[in-house]
Amino acid sequence: MPKLIINRKNEWINRLRAYKIFVNDIEIGKINNDKSLTFDIPEGLTTIEAKIDWCGSNTLVLNLSQDEIKNISVQGFKWNFFNMYFKIFYYTIINRKAYLTLTEE
Repeated sequence: MPKLIINRKNEWINRLRAYKIFVNDIEIGKINNDKSLTFDIPEGLTTIEAKIDWCGSNTLVLNLSQDEIKNISVQGFKWNFFNMYFKIFYYTIINRKAYLTLTEE
């Protein structure tokens, strides 16, 4: 069975909140700040998403074979002091699916 390793680096924004991890639209777990989790997932075509409250991430579509191991990184939006308020408004109201980012490592 394929394995999915989700890595979340230490980040200031959302540090006290867990991200929900979804595989094929089913919640399989929650990941906290600066943690890694490993999940067994079905082989074949698989979708992966992360969510926090009403915001979410891009959707990764993976085609996994038996015994394959896939590393995925999840993180919140990049911010700085000067554009923080604009980005919070943008990502929570206008582009909710870009608040978190999933990338293959």
